[in-house]
Amino acid sequence: MTTDQNYQQIYRVGGMLDAGFVGQITYTISLDQVYDELDIHFSFDKRLYSESDVTPELIDRLQTLCTAKYNAPTYPVEEFRQTILHEMKTEIHTMAELNDNFIGCIHRQLTDRHMLYTKEFTSDGCLAQDTFSGVLKVTVLVFNVLLDNTQYTLTVSGHPVGQGVIAPNFNLMDTVKTAAGNAGASNAAGSADNSCEAESAPASAVATAGSSGVSGAGSAATAGDSSTTGSSSAGNTVTASTRFKRLELHNHTVESDGSLTCQELTEYLAADHVDAFAITDHNTTSGQKKIEQLLEEKHYPISLIRGMEYTTYFGHILCLNLAKYVPWNSIDQHRPELLFEAAREKGALVGIAHPFSYGDPFARGCRFEMTVSDYSKVDFIEIFNYPESLHEVNERGTNLWMSLIFSGYQITATSGMDLHNRAKLAGCYATYIEGKNGGNIASELDTAIHTHRTWVSKGALLLTEVLPETNELLLTFTDAHKTGFAVPKTAQVVLKGKDKTFTTSVSLDKPVRVSLNQLSGTDPIIPLLYEAASDSCVNAAAASTSCSNTADASSAAGQLKEIDALPAIEGLLCVSPVLYRD
Repeated sequence: MTTDQNYQQIYRVGGMLDAGFVGQITYTISLDQVYDELDIHFSFDKRLYSESDVTPELIDRLQTLCTAKYNAPTYPVEEFRQTILHEMKTEIHTMAELNDNFIGCIHRQLTDRHMLYTKEFTSDGCLAQDTFSGVLKVTVLVFNVLLDNTQYTLTVSGHPVGQGVIAPNFNLMDTVKTAAGNAGASNAAGSADNSCEAESAPASAVATAGSSGVSGAGSAATAGDSSTTGSSSAGNTVTASTRFKRLELHNHTVESDGSLTCQELTEYLAADHVDAFAITDHNTTSGQKKIEQLLEEKHYPISLIRGMEYTTYFGHILCLNLAKYVPWNSIDQHRPELLFEAAREKGALVGIAHPFSYGDPFARGCRFEMTVSDYSKVDFIEIFNYPESLHEVNERGTNLWMSLIFSGYQITATSGMDLHNRAKLAGCYATYIEGKNGGNIASELDTAIHTHRTWVSKGALLLTEVLPETNELLLTFTDAHKTGFAVPKTAQVVLKGKDKTFTTSVSLDKPVRVSLNQLSGTDPIIPLLYEAASDSCVNAAAASTSCSNTADASSAAGQLKEIDALPAIEGLLCVSPVLYRD
């Protein structure tokens, strides 16, 4: 594809990358005049392995890597061969800055892509500009190179101000749109695709897990008003004036590698009665303004949380309430706190996304491989990421969060659908916070994260309140009215401490009190709600009759029994805010 004939070439360079290179190459260009349109055109070859490249030696080397790094099983040779051919790829992104200000990033995997800025059109992932002058920096972000002698070309062209009227090259604009659209259609083929999942291990290796700014003053259907009142030394009181808001905190659009436009994503989540959602496209903030304009014009009953997902060579970092781009490409794998602090200084909340995703050789950077010396710089951890596998990724992420809590760090738990298309939302976890109708969602989210008051739930919320006058813990339950979820009549409450874990069976239509004497010396406590393992056993417990089923840990509701291990994660309904007693 050639550049618009009305443009004049400003800079052109070619290069070659060898297999295994990871890093970045920045080209700094002093613009000799003012341009009102610009085209940054990048292309490369050898994106995938060919049949002849996939030798028995390569298969054996990659199988050994997967076994050592992920404790993965030995895959059938032909299945693994097909995965290597179709899923592993050379991955290169491009980013542009003008006078050290971010103006765009192309994350979508295209071997031929334009960062095109015209009066009529700006490429997805890019921020519209009136003119271009001064210093342009184009950075080639190389995440993975499969083959030696991988050639690339970068050409920068533009239309100087004052050099006649431009006849818009709609062929070029249509070609850019078509290329992005084809990539989006490819993404849409999966039920819950994301940039990590798309290059995941063979299907037999991964078990799927089931299926600061604010715009928009409206709110979706009430997510379960609580009538609980009173005070609590633990700070876990929900008053009658408070309502729960359902948040979807991890979503992508065509501005990076999603298949939905900003409007389509907004409409899809609003239709499912989501109260607020974050736009977290990879390494770009270009969708934020577009959604803000949509909410202002169309008054959708949903609010926007500005955000971005930093997609680095060593892991993905979610930033929420991030209104201004903060550069990440100088990130230090062994001092990621520097980036965390830089984002926090801009008012952002910083979290680790899907820390145990499969990374190299499937999708370098998806697995969090940074050395964090001080987790107090981390605001939250995404313990559930829905496209990712339940045990290999999400259970390990949940266990990491729990271990940090019991190590003394106060880190908030969140979940994320990691939407790249219209994936099924029913039966999946969402993040809930306390808020008010018409409340500022950025402020409410900031408060929830900093006070560690989030619920990660499929739809039933477990609330806890310390009653000092009786030395009891009051457990109450709220239906969040999540689409597609029916709250069961009975369930199992688990109170997880560092050294001891207790459980009791409950009926969700009535409060339960448990004596704090039984929890003496257990602080902090992580309250968890699980499906009842045996309804007949739970009913027997509620009737104060004995039950030998170990899953029903009490002989009567409200009586705690110590257990050795948590129930199976498949039955987890809700992770409640950590309870600090001391």
